[in-house]
Amino acid sequence: MKKIAFLAIAMSALLGLSACGKQLTTSKTTYKATGMVAVIKGEASGKTVKYQAPTGNGTSKVNSGSYVVTVPMSNQKQTVKLSSDGQKKTVTVKAAKSIGDYKTISAKYNQAIVAMALPKSVQTQLAAAQKAGTSAVASMTPAQKVAYAKQQQALQAAMVKAQQATKDSQLPTSTDGLKQVLSTNGGKLRLNVQNGQLIAITDVVSVKAMKNKKLKLLLARSLAC
Repeated sequence: MKKIAFLAIAMSALLGLSACGKQLTTSKTTYKATGMVAVIKGEASGKTVKYQAPTGNGTSKVNSGSYVVTVPMSNQKQTVKLSSDGQKKTVTVKAAKSIGDYKTISAKYNQAIVAMALPKSVQTQLAAAQKAGTSAVASMTPAQKVAYAKQQQALQAAMVKAQQATKDSQLPTSTDGLKQVLSTNGGKLRLNVQNGQLIAITDVVSVKAMKNKKLKLLLARSLAC
């Protein structure tokens, strides 16, 4: 019995020493945005650190006892669970301010892209038609209505052509998470969309990819309230 008790004590001591060598720490308990993501740093004794968050799960390698985990930001506060080598840790990521409703922003941007691809003469006709409204059509003579209908058909055809020509430059109508949504010879565009809200946007297409100065400011204007 004494021998068994001694072995139990020795085993407990050994396990205690083993546990002392394990660690999982974080530099903070609460993190905020660093660009499109929250950057969680710390030290760990394991080879990897696993993380679970509302915006994504993953694994990060531990290098020389240190690790870095990046969690996409959200418009809602997040609880991030970390684990490594049997150790667990929980941190909080603050909510980020939404830029706006993604569908509204993407629709506005894509409409502008298509409009700018139209010939100036067609842009002028579209502006005039929008300004005139339905009341002007009602007061037209039969001959004028026929001419107006033909003009509308031509404008519609021009719109379809412009939509096809700018297809690769338009934003997707819907997306979720942190993704690259555009890639051209001039640059790339990455978005972070969470819960239908645009949280962040980076790597805007370079000026070389812009057709003119107006397009240079197009995305910024689309993001404006």
